[in-house]
Amino acid sequence: MIVLRHTFPIFLSPLLWIVAAGCSVEGADFSVETAIYDGDENEPASRLLTLFAGTQIYDFPLGRSGNVVVLDSKQNRFTILNHTRGEQTLVAVKRLREHEQEIGRRSRGDDVPLWFRELARPEFKLNAVGNKPFMTLAGSAITYEVRGTEFRDHASMQLYFLFADATARLNYFLLDWPPQARLKLNETLQARHLMPVSVRLSIRSWLPNQQRDLDVRYEHRVEHHVTWHLTDENRKKIARLNHDLSQLDAVPLNQYLKTTQQGPGWRKLR
Repeated sequence: MIVLRHTFPIFLSPLLWIVAAGCSVEGADFSVETAIYDGDENEPASRLLTLFAGTQIYDFPLGRSGNVVVLDSKQNRFTILNHTRGEQTLVAVKRLREHEQEIGRRSRGDDVPLWFRELARPEFKLNAVGNKPFMTLAGSAITYEVRGTEFRDHASMQLYFLFADATARLNYFLLDWPPQARLKLNETLQARHLMPVSVRLSIRSWLPNQQRDLDVRYEHRVEHHVTWHLTDENRKKIARLNHDLSQLDAVPLNQYLKTTQQGPGWRKLR
């Protein structure tokens, strides 16, 4: 077996977050720190800080410069900022829905690999015992192993999964992969009232005429740490970003993407 640490066969590219039309959720403020690992690496490939403040969600890279993403759940639109280039761009929900539908159609082709079809049309077997915070969703080519924790309240759960679905569509849009498998995982977690603490994704890809014990595998692990309040420093970070929003030049999405690194290195799966 070959474990791919940094990439996996993909098809095309493009970008961003999505939320159900007309959906706005407001809960108590909280934050989530995320560490993202390739394969079995001990050091994270990237780290993120996500701040939930009312109906606004702010997603910051940690430890290095990068793109900041802001979700406004009331206006159903997304802003991406790059401080290095001094630019920002808006992303319409319609753009993402069109991509999701198009890639769903593309997944039906005869030459599409099993793992890609399964991302678009997942048929998972759930392995879970009672209300224990551990579960596995396993398909033929895709497996999610999850450890979870309880939410503080119902409003926080609603807001988190609005964000989680949006992030899934963002990541898979950037990779040009179907998001349906990750959305199915989110749906299963929400039904069990679990917030993910750790998620391991394994994707197996068999080449033509190749034995399955000699497959190519993509492995990816994400660790989340939630704090059920915002600190003074968190709120200062939000205030500085809101100031930047009024200062940075606005450019069309296509122009922004031309100068932005895409693929797994731009914004890791979570």
